[in-house]
Amino acid sequence: MVYRALLIGIDYTGTLSALSGCVSDMFYVKSRLNGFYSRKNIQIREYHDRTTTSMPSRSNIISGIEWLVSDCKAGDHLFIYYSGHGGNVFDIGGDESDSRDETIVAFDGNQLTHFTDDDLWHYLIQPLVKGVTLTAMFDTCSSGTILDLSYSYRPKPQIGKYQTIHHTGRPPSPARVILISGCLDSQSSYEMLINGRYRGVMTTAYFIALSLCYRWKRYHRQRGRHVNIRYDHMFNNIVKHIRKYGIPQTPQISAGNSSFKLRRQFTVM
Repeated sequence: MVYRALLIGIDYTGTLSALSGCVSDMFYVKSRLNGFYSRKNIQIREYHDRTTTSMPSRSNIISGIEWLVSDCKAGDHLFIYYSGHGGNVFDIGGDESDSRDETIVAFDGNQLTHFTDDDLWHYLIQPLVKGVTLTAMFDTCSSGTILDLSYSYRPKPQIGKYQTIHHTGRPPSPARVILISGCLDSQSSYEMLINGRYRGVMTTAYFIALSLCYRWKRYHRQRGRHVNIRYDHMFNNIVKHIRKYGIPQTPQISAGNSSFKLRRQFTVM
């Protein structure tokens, strides 16, 4: 059983498109994963633009994804985190209902390059086999369907209510794939000044939700009650905290096949 994570944070330093909190968020995610999975000997590879030795170029991102999914087998737990720019380009493959491919934006220190959802499907999703678990977090604009997964769960105005959307552009994955997106395809995913530093709104809301859920679990355990944190518990809290900030973005959770249920027990990866 392998625990492996690929973390990508891009601030686009020195460009007109510079961001402020993406690399910091990536390092925070890294510290939390090391805390959660140190006993599992988690393997982590990271790309960011604070040093020239780990630039998140297109070729490095491909290399990182190939490392993440290499020789994966049933029982393996994989995790990918991306914080940086997102966007969309014209869909030349004909698999998008809105005729747009969603993208992340790679950066080699000089040039910004779109990396499409078709690319992510080919390199990240297609190699997965039955029994593998892949958890993905994309805190980026236009990220709702960034992995072209078969099912999405979109929160309704009432907390705890969701619209289930079945996407037919790609076949279901045999693996257990779960994607938490910062926003819908048509929206932006924001960063804001929180406690003195810029952070991604969705990433911040995720870890606040995680802390609240673990506190709730400890409360019941101290009283002799066994409870599990479920995906709907986590996601309801993420939605609630994003709305609390007053940010116009709607996070979304997606799955690679119909076996996923929001009431399933939550795991970080």
